[in-house]
Amino acid sequence: MSNMRVSRLFGRTLRQVEAKGSSGLRLLARAGFLRWDPLTLLPLGSLVLDKLRTLWGNVTGPEVQKLYLSSGEALSPEGLALRVASREIASYRELPLRLELEAEIGKSSPFYLPEGRAFLLLSFLPDEKMAWEEVMGLQAKVGELLQACKLQSPPPAIGKGWDWVVPEPEGEEELVVCPNCGYSAPPAWAKVHREPLPPEEPEPLREVATPGCTTIESLASFLGVPKSKTAKAVFYTGEDGGIVFAVIRGDMDVSEPKLSSEMGWVRLRPSTEGELLFAGIVPGYASPIGVKGVKVAVDSSLRTGQNFVAGANREGYHLMGVNYPRDFEADFEGDLALAKAGIQCPFCQAAFEVASGFAVASLRVADPQSSSARGLYFNTPDKKKASPWVVLLALYPYKVMESVAQLNRDEKGLLWPEPLAPFPIHLIALGEEGLAEGEKLYSRLKGQGIEVLFDDRDESPGVKFTDADLIGLPWRVVVSKRSLSQGGIEVKRRAEAGSRIIPLEDFLREFQSGNL
Repeated sequence: MSNMRVSRLFGRTLRQVEAKGSSGLRLLARAGFLRWDPLTLLPLGSLVLDKLRTLWGNVTGPEVQKLYLSSGEALSPEGLALRVASREIASYRELPLRLELEAEIGKSSPFYLPEGRAFLLLSFLPDEKMAWEEVMGLQAKVGELLQACKLQSPPPAIGKGWDWVVPEPEGEEELVVCPNCGYSAPPAWAKVHREPLPPEEPEPLREVATPGCTTIESLASFLGVPKSKTAKAVFYTGEDGGIVFAVIRGDMDVSEPKLSSEMGWVRLRPSTEGELLFAGIVPGYASPIGVKGVKVAVDSSLRTGQNFVAGANREGYHLMGVNYPRDFEADFEGDLALAKAGIQCPFCQAAFEVASGFAVASLRVADPQSSSARGLYFNTPDKKKASPWVVLLALYPYKVMESVAQLNRDEKGLLWPEPLAPFPIHLIALGEEGLAEGEKLYSRLKGQGIEVLFDDRDESPGVKFTDADLIGLPWRVVVSKRSLSQGGIEVKRRAEAGSRIIPLEDFLREFQSGNL
């Protein structure tokens, strides 16, 4: 639909809508781009989605291959894509491989992506060097896409998982923001600074009675130590039913997505008390020392100090003088910390503040450990079996549209960036003489391949101008008796206040050359 008459356009502008969602979402509804219950893109909104797909194509590149998958109930779309890839990838000669799909992301995502509609790109790389080159290239391309959409998102910090979030008070995604350097990210993925504790000489282990101290707060208060001197135990159950014992400094909390990432993107859930008791773990007094039959994951905050207090795995008792890695080993060690207000920024050590925004894109990295767990293998040049690195990029088109509408508008309506606008030109014909000449101009524009929305309705100028401002196309072209008497057509940029009369031929020539 490269051209359309307003008189035939499905979907109408509204003066009022239900007070639901962000003001940007409500503006899209008022301007006739979407309706909700369920969320439905009308033709104007579908055209914006098509323009976004074009920008997405600049990210995925010319060698991407497309998949069309039925998500089913057991696996998410990207999980199905990984399964398909595991059956088809056989040799290093097939790598790098890039697969593209468009799907609805649900809670079963193995990569812990936000829920909702997503454009997905899965890149399979033979080694770590190529994987991080892919990551850096995709970061730059996503930045270019957001710039074309006139959205500003702080560059994400390097890690195994991160997100592009457009800061905005009405956004539904919570994020932490550094008020000093501007770094921001969702709490689950944000990097944090771990302030070193005052150095001490390691002490020997000793057991102390701690009756009723089943929480970090009660334990720290009873022993008269700061929470940062305790070792917090958090338990999860994996897909295989095994227990994961996560240990972090007591003044911090565990990020489940980070933990999943460190362990190879396994799906986790909080363990039940029954599962812990069955594994021989005493809830409230669990100890990483001497624990058996579980996987131990340690946050790097346990390396910031000495002589922590940890459970003794005996009800009513804890151990003092706990030092890692002297007293226990970890199956996994890394960044497991959940960011929150007051935690220090990793770049400038200022305290994080909590804010909101729109999550518009996510990027995740799965190393060979995760790939092998999902049955992904290829034969190397020396006839050995190896697992690829997997880079998953997700773009959330509805959130892009909503954030663009939220941040690119004025008191009259939308201000579409040209790469996303459903049409570049909103042609308005006024009066009989204007309508007759407008029909001719509409035909000429169509003939020259210029996309145009033509308001040919029998409505007053006020109604047409109000709708044009509400819809927010980049250019407004008015054909009327007045403009024709002055030698041409009236041309106005939506984002600018003034208009000018120029001859029709000059307009066509300047518009096509990009010099208008």
